[in-house]
Amino acid sequence: MIEILPLKAIHSEDLPIYGNEAVLLSKLAHAGLPVAPGLVVTPPFLKLKTTIEHWDFNNREIIEQKLVILKKEFQSWPIPEILVKDTKGKGPFFVDGKYIKSVKNLWLALLENWLDSLKQKIYLEGFNQPVTDALKPQIVFFVKSNQPIVLDGYAEEIERLSVKANNILIIPHKFGWIVDGGVKLVEVAQYIQEPVITAKAEGTISSLILGTQVRDDTPKTTVKLFYDLTSAGLVVDHIVEGVFLDSGKIADPEEVLFKLVESASTFPFSPILFKLPDHALSLIHHKEMLDKSCKAVLFTRNKKNHNNIHLVIPYVRGVFELSQLERELSSRNLARKNSLNIWLEVDIPENLLNLKDYLELGIDGVVINLDELSSHLLGFDCANEEVAAYRSEIYGLLKFLEDGIRLMHKVKKPFLVMGKFALEPEVLHFLVDKGVYGLILPKYEIHSARELIHQTEKKVILTRAA
Repeated sequence: MIEILPLKAIHSEDLPIYGNEAVLLSKLAHAGLPVAPGLVVTPPFLKLKTTIEHWDFNNREIIEQKLVILKKEFQSWPIPEILVKDTKGKGPFFVDGKYIKSVKNLWLALLENWLDSLKQKIYLEGFNQPVTDALKPQIVFFVKSNQPIVLDGYAEEIERLSVKANNILIIPHKFGWIVDGGVKLVEVAQYIQEPVITAKAEGTISSLILGTQVRDDTPKTTVKLFYDLTSAGLVVDHIVEGVFLDSGKIADPEEVLFKLVESASTFPFSPILFKLPDHALSLIHHKEMLDKSCKAVLFTRNKKNHNNIHLVIPYVRGVFELSQLERELSSRNLARKNSLNIWLEVDIPENLLNLKDYLELGIDGVVINLDELSSHLLGFDCANEEVAAYRSEIYGLLKFLEDGIRLMHKVKKPFLVMGKFALEPEVLHFLVDKGVYGLILPKYEIHSARELIHQTEKKVILTRAA
């Protein structure tokens, strides 16, 4: 089903099976660089090909539904015996920026990453077979701690080790590092630019950037992209203009704090939108829960000196509730000011119907949650795999948004949009035409979204010109 080799056992002749990154890491490990120990796991090509060989790759709706079904099937796939054997007694694990405690969760994380690769290939290149070509081997690192350690204070050592690694590889590369009983190398990729050396520590995975003139063929767009970091590992990507973090969907408070600090330090000049847990007003009666969220923000802003953190308040059912929650936040030294913006997440129709009152009370922007609005206004869950049948009704929801969007422009307040169908052609055309400030997207959609938005903006311009 899968093939596994220890990282140090990989050589250049294994390149076609285990990939270039594994070969480079093995080479650096043998040269004495502190590469984290680990395994390289190949994708379950045969099982995936058997599963998707009869899919209709010309129908986007069917593909989206099938991918959701495939994700559910992952839960029932047994853990390969070879994976259990080769990881026995060697956890916890580090994969794609995430710390994982058990072999079961490791297997699910590997499958999830391969599914993301399938989605990304589909969005980038269309629905053409064979999509399994996008699946690449994954490297599983063995670590001593299941908690991330911030890389503050290691910039000089990272620079020294990166220069040494580039001397070995000859061609300039960028590197990723973690701290686990010392600095350990966990990522290597070719970096194409002029060889001027500057060191830059970027959170848990740190890069030595060789040069300042990066070749960038990414199309430019007016619409900003915000990376939804809630359920993904931190990926340093120069095409995003901000980060969104939903604290209510992360059970571990330490993970919330870690992601908040790392995203703020990785993107120091971009807004980091920190969403309080859903039904935030009820947290007033459970002050310990509200205090935990506030303490994470205060620690990042005051102790780590990151003033790019801003709050998103979800699911308020009236202006009075927003006013009451803002008072609670103010009593915890999180009052609205120039360096701390308060955004309102629009979850229910009431928020749009009384948007003028919310704006008069004082908010700095709006996050429109298409999934939640569709659930309340149209009576179905936009995240459900059966939602394709309701696609036409989504456009009725967009019509409902028009007055609120017009008001936002009148008072010069930005609005962001998130939701499953934000990149649907008709929906995206509507949003671009109405001047959306930005989109909040998951990891697998980030890379393809820029080109899609660029083409949509051109269509909107041509339509208006006509």
